[in-house]
Amino acid sequence: MGREASADSGVLKAAVPIAVRRGGGLRKNVSVRSLTPRSAILVLTALAVLVALVAGILTRSVPASLTVAALGAIALVGVQTQRQTRSVHRALARARQVEHQDLTALRASLLRQEESLRALQRVSGDAQRVAKAAPAPGPTLPFSREPAAAQSVTLVLDTLTSPQLFAGVKTAILAAAHAAATTGLPMRIAAMHDPAPSDNNVMESVRKIVRDAGHDGVAGSLVIGYPRSLIATPRRDDIIIVTFWRTAHHVGKLVSAGRIDPDRVIYMVQDFEPGFYAWGIEHALAERTYYRGFRLLVNSAPLARHVQEMTGVEIPADRIFAPFVDTEALRSAAELWRPFDSSRPRLLFYARPSKPRNLFPLGVDALRDWVTHLPGDVSPRILVAGEKGARVSLPERADVEHLGQVPLTRYHELLSEVDLGLALMFSPHPSHLPLELPMAGIPTVTNRFGHIRTPWIPGLRVAATDPHELALAIEESRHDALALSRHQWQPLPAALGLPLTDAMAHAIAGL
Repeated sequence: MGREASADSGVLKAAVPIAVRRGGGLRKNVSVRSLTPRSAILVLTALAVLVALVAGILTRSVPASLTVAALGAIALVGVQTQRQTRSVHRALARARQVEHQDLTALRASLLRQEESLRALQRVSGDAQRVAKAAPAPGPTLPFSREPAAAQSVTLVLDTLTSPQLFAGVKTAILAAAHAAATTGLPMRIAAMHDPAPSDNNVMESVRKIVRDAGHDGVAGSLVIGYPRSLIATPRRDDIIIVTFWRTAHHVGKLVSAGRIDPDRVIYMVQDFEPGFYAWGIEHALAERTYYRGFRLLVNSAPLARHVQEMTGVEIPADRIFAPFVDTEALRSAAELWRPFDSSRPRLLFYARPSKPRNLFPLGVDALRDWVTHLPGDVSPRILVAGEKGARVSLPERADVEHLGQVPLTRYHELLSEVDLGLALMFSPHPSHLPLELPMAGIPTVTNRFGHIRTPWIPGLRVAATDPHELALAIEESRHDALALSRHQWQPLPAALGLPLTDAMAHAIAGL
């Protein structure tokens, strides 16, 4: 009997894993494969005895020996069935153990594969970020192999498109035009990126800026080069003007190659650009441009002070210029403004979500706080301008108008139609709007930046980078605006720097 049980167990050991792995009903497989020939004989014998016993009972002639045999057969069958049941239970337990071990191993393998995939994704992501952060390999300046035939003033810009012809880009164009007019050299512009195919007016727009500054001769000989429209390589005796750190970085490569004299490169610093990035490759490369030996020409005294504090590079006071603004347009906006309905103040919000330094989310939170706590009879109009796609959601009592990026002429018109301003800039540079709005007589709020940002001009309030603090400042400015019967134009304070023409004259002295 022990041998039969052992044999049956052996059959179960082979059969159960197959049933588990094939997913084909464990009970059926066991019941068929667990019956050996000997077990089948015993079962048939027991059934025969039972039949005979039943027949004897019915005929009332059952021999005693047959009864004993029948009972013994029944007991034998019961013992065999019990042993087979225990064997089945043991087999099931072993099958579950094998299944659990297999599943555990499979789960561990999947986890290892998932972790490997994540590591691969991290490496791939890091590589993509590094590739994006580092300057593009190969030639990035639109210069041909041929050197220029004549000496010139060459302005190198990162991009040059019609919508960008304001603020820093416009300032750089005017600076280069002044340098060309002063030295009598022709002016060239080298843009590191092609404009959009639809931007056909950029050449004429640039020439208009130069002509409006009184440099008709320079405008007439102006040449612009792009990667798809190359210009000749600068000569070693050219005057090179760079602005934005990428242009300084790539011109620095030409300096390292001995093709350009670093003392003939004027670096127009218009913000502390390492601060545009986290501490990493772009931050490091941007900071390195200040140590190239170029002649620094810095946009505003607050920025110059910050650059000196951060880098230790000395900046002569006569190479610091005040932000260039259109004085006449601001004066005209001030004269055209008329008092507003006290229940409908008009606020201009300078919104540029793509530029982190303009603190767009903070401005939205500040406006929500301000609108929420306004008196019940006040329903402001919020004019959102600065960048396409800037969307602002405020409480219902505020009437929000999304203007997107507006042309320069429309911007100056807006200054005659608004009563308050919110223009944020987390940077040591003053930024144009926090100056231009109060210059046009508009009470304006901006944010603090260490000890650098201060109320440079009357009508400008500087608040902490906190929504509630900014909201309080906006409300104070609203009360200031209510007291005005007209807007008074005011000039830039002299403490911000020299006029651009004077600072450029000092920068090119001796070249």
